[in-house]
Amino acid sequence: SDLRGSDLRYSNLSYSNLRDSDLSGSKGLKFIQISGIGSANRQTTYLFNYDIVFCGCFKGTLVEFEEEVRKTHVKNIQYLTEYLGLLKYIKKLKEIKQWT
Repeated sequence: SDLRGSDLRYSNLSYSNLRDSDLSGSKGLKFIQISGIGSANRQTTYLFNYDIVFCGCFKGTLVEFEEEVRKTHVKNIQYLTEYLGLLKYIKKLKEIKQWT
Protein backbone atom coordinates (compact mmCIF):
# COMPACT_ATOMS: atom_id res chain seq x y z
CA SER A 1 0.00 0.00 0.00
CA ASP A 2 1.11 3.56 -0.65
CA LEU A 3 1.06 5.62 2.55
CA ARG A 4 2.49 8.83 1.09
CA GLY A 5 0.47 11.71 2.40
CA SER A 6 -0.82 9.69 5.36
CA ASP A 7 -0.41 11.45 8.67
CA LEU A 8 0.29 8.84 11.35
CA ARG A 9 1.35 11.27 14.05
CA TYR A 10 -1.84 10.89 16.05
CA SER A 11 -2.55 7.25 15.27
CA ASN A 12 -2.80 5.04 18.32
CA LEU A 13 -0.91 1.89 17.43
CA SER A 14 0.04 1.11 21.02
CA TYR A 15 -1.52 -2.34 20.96
CA SER A 16 -0.72 -3.10 17.33
CA ASN A 17 1.44 -6.16 16.82
CA LEU A 18 3.79 -5.21 13.98
CA ARG A 19 6.06 -8.23 14.49
CA ASP A 20 4.99 -9.99 11.27
CA SER A 21 4.08 -6.85 9.33
CA ASP A 22 5.79 -6.42 5.98
CA LEU A 23 5.95 -2.71 5.26
CA SER A 24 8.58 -3.04 2.57
CA GLY A 25 6.06 -2.41 -0.20
CA SER A 26 4.87 0.86 1.32
CA LYS A 27 6.06 3.51 -1.12
CA GLY A 28 7.46 6.58 0.51
CA LEU A 29 7.38 5.19 4.05
CA LYS A 30 10.90 5.04 5.47
CA PHE A 31 11.30 2.97 8.62
CA ILE A 32 13.62 0.72 10.56
CA GLN A 33 12.63 -2.20 12.77
CA ILE A 34 14.68 -4.18 15.24
CA SER A 35 13.61 -7.16 17.32
CA GLY A 36 15.01 -8.82 20.40
CA ILE A 37 16.35 -5.92 22.44
CA GLY A 38 15.28 -4.52 25.77
CA SER A 39 13.66 -6.20 28.75
CA ALA A 40 10.84 -7.81 26.77
CA ASN A 41 12.77 -8.60 23.56
CA ARG A 42 10.04 -6.77 21.68
CA GLN A 43 10.10 -5.13 18.30
CA THR A 44 10.97 -1.45 18.03
CA THR A 45 9.91 0.48 14.93
CA TYR A 46 10.99 3.98 13.93
CA LEU A 47 9.21 5.88 11.14
CA PHE A 48 11.67 8.38 9.68
CA ASN A 49 9.01 10.31 7.76
CA TYR A 50 7.04 11.09 10.91
CA ASP A 51 9.69 10.91 13.68
CA ILE A 52 7.66 8.30 15.56
CA VAL A 53 8.94 5.38 17.63
CA PHE A 54 6.74 2.40 18.50
CA CYS A 55 8.11 0.09 21.20
CA GLY A 56 5.67 -1.97 23.25
CA CYS A 57 3.14 0.48 24.65
CA PHE A 58 5.44 3.44 23.96
CA LYS A 59 4.68 5.80 21.08
CA GLY A 60 6.50 9.10 20.69
CA THR A 61 9.29 11.02 19.03
CA LEU A 62 12.91 9.89 18.93
CA VAL A 63 13.78 12.47 21.61
CA GLU A 64 10.92 11.29 23.83
CA PHE A 65 11.97 7.68 23.33
CA GLU A 66 15.56 8.44 24.35
CA GLU A 67 14.32 10.25 27.47
CA GLU A 68 12.12 7.27 28.37
CA VAL A 69 14.93 4.77 27.76
CA ARG A 70 17.36 6.74 29.95
CA LYS A 71 14.76 7.00 32.72
CA THR A 72 13.49 3.41 32.55
CA HIS A 73 16.81 1.62 32.20
CA VAL A 74 19.09 3.86 34.28
CA LYS A 75 19.96 0.88 36.52
CA ASN A 76 20.17 -1.78 33.81
CA ILE A 77 23.27 -1.25 31.71
CA GLN A 78 22.45 -4.07 29.27
CA TYR A 79 19.08 -2.69 28.16
CA LEU A 80 20.30 0.88 28.30
CA THR A 81 23.23 -0.04 26.04
CA GLU A 82 20.99 -1.93 23.60
CA TYR A 83 18.53 0.94 23.20
CA LEU A 84 21.19 3.65 23.11
CA GLY A 85 22.98 1.66 20.39
CA LEU A 86 19.78 1.62 18.34
CA LEU A 87 19.26 5.34 18.92
CA LYS A 88 22.84 6.10 17.84
CA TYR A 89 22.33 4.09 14.65
CA ILE A 90 19.04 5.83 13.82
CA LYS A 91 20.55 9.27 14.45
CA LYS A 92 23.47 8.43 12.14
CA LEU A 93 21.08 7.31 9.41
CA LYS A 94 19.17 10.59 9.78
CA GLU A 95 22.44 12.53 9.36
CA ILE A 96 23.47 10.85 6.12
CA LYS A 97 20.08 10.53 4.41
CA GLN A 98 17.12 12.83 3.87
CA TRP A 99 14.05 10.90 5.05
CA THR A 100 11.19 13.03 3.84
